[in-house]
Amino acid sequence: MEIFSVVNRDFCLILLISFLISCNEEIQQNAEPVTLNDSSHKDSARSPELKIPEYVPDSMKNTFASVKVGYIDFEGVEKSGFLIVHKDLGKEVVEIFQLLKTIGFPIDKINPMSDYGWDDDLSMEDNNTSAFNYRRIKNSKQISNHALGCAIDLNPVQNPFVKRGVFSPANSYYERDSLGVVLKEGKVVQIFKDYGWSWGGDWRSVQDYQHFEKRLKR
Repeated sequence: MEIFSVVNRDFCLILLISFLISCNEEIQQNAEPVTLNDSSHKDSARSPELKIPEYVPDSMKNTFASVKVGYIDFEGVEKSGFLIVHKDLGKEVVEIFQLLKTIGFPIDKINPMSDYGWDDDLSMEDNNTSAFNYRRIKNSKQISNHALGCAIDLNPVQNPFVKRGVFSPANSYYERDSLGVVLKEGKVVQIFKDYGWSWGGDWRSVQDYQHFEKRLKR
């Protein structure tokens, strides 16, 4: 009787192990890898779907990633949005925005550029923080770093592009005490520079206070 009991116990143990192995295999088969532009993971307000205009050269379309970043808006509410950036910068962009959130730097909004029909002027006038946009530098034939996903504009209304005293967007201003303003001696500029980004506010001929960019090594 004792021998039968031992055999029966061993048999049950084997059945249990087999069941656990089978469950683990099923979980692994059904698991989906999470990537920077995985559209199966939904945000409460936005989807991280990677939307690229059709006119972008095919050779460039696989160089971008959509990354989810957290931020604090002008009302002090924690939110998240999605930025399209060069895939080699995805991880550090997430880290940079986490640091901006940690220091309490407010961002008005982060909406997809597709919401504005990829119109940079409309996006800036709405004070939208953005990254990728396939376009030329204003009043130039040169492709912008935004077209490469290697530039970010923060709060354009509080941080205008200034050339010969003319502010862009038209509803913008630059005042030290404004909410969401980027200052030369401030922590925001230092955070970006620590990651090897440069700031348009340091430029001589024009000042682009909203603009940060990073040149990738080829």
